[in-house]
Amino acid sequence: MRLAHDPVEFFGTPLRDDNGQVQLGYQVQCVAKEEALHPDREPLETLAELRKTIGEYNFAAQYQQAPAPSGGGMVKLSWFRTYAPTDLPDKFELIIDSWDTANKPTELSDYSVCTTWGLCQRRLYLLHVLRKRLEYPELKRLVRSHAEDFQANTVLIEDKASGTQLIQDLKSDGFYSVTRYSPSMDKVMRLHTVTNTIENGFVYLPEEAHWLAEYLHEMATFPNGKFDDQVDSTSQTLDWVRGRGRHCYGLIEYARSISSAATPESQYAARFTRPRGAARSTDRSDTSCVKLDIIFGKNRA
Repeated sequence: MRLAHDPVEFFGTPLRDDNGQVQLGYQVQCVAKEEALHPDREPLETLAELRKTIGEYNFAAQYQQAPAPSGGGMVKLSWFRTYAPTDLPDKFELIIDSWDTANKPTELSDYSVCTTWGLCQRRLYLLHVLRKRLEYPELKRLVRSHAEDFQANTVLIEDKASGTQLIQDLKSDGFYSVTRYSPSMDKVMRLHTVTNTIENGFVYLPEEAHWLAEYLHEMATFPNGKFDDQVDSTSQTLDWVRGRGRHCYGLIEYARSISSAATPESQYAARFTRPRGAARSTDRSDTSCVKLDIIFGKNRA
């Protein structure tokens, strides 16, 4: 029988977590950022090589004490499609910055995260992930500069806590690309409702990116991982795009009902037109470049 005061032997070599803390039994040891727990035994250079050799999944389990279920949890990693830089469309219908903002910038709080997506013919391409702890003034500046860097024409921010104030301040400053996002369910259910978008092959990740390993690990461990800000930013995008599609299809049905009821004596009818300069799409479900005209009286021709 092992008594409470007996020494405990630990297997593996845990590194610090993102808050600079390492749990050792009932004790918490604090180490500096980017510092190994046992530098004499395994310096950072050795650990970096091990990370490459055994892979992110095995390294997280053995060295970070943060195992991920093989293949993923709610989201299976095999569901994601991948793209090379040459596979990207020449032009996106929308470029979306999706922000998940932290309430406090302390070391113990969540990160503020922006995932940047390109939308083309119902497919979503993850272009970039920014993940950083930010004070509010820096966050506000970064939202604008990041949108400019990626030419984002839609900036999604959840309308709660720090996000509500951020939306108000950005709009007051004349930044009208910002779009309020108001979720109708908790974060676990929100991801659950959009997993079919990933499973059906509509979400593409880059083959290589410096942020990709952390992103995949967080997606694989949700909802049991330590952080979920990248997951929240992702599900926010997928849910908003899905809702945008529902809105478009509802508009189409409304127009069809008007047109089907129109007679030569009708005072109104409906027609769809393409805005000047909009490219013609071969995808009949693509409603991003459709304009609805309600034509009255003799102007129906």
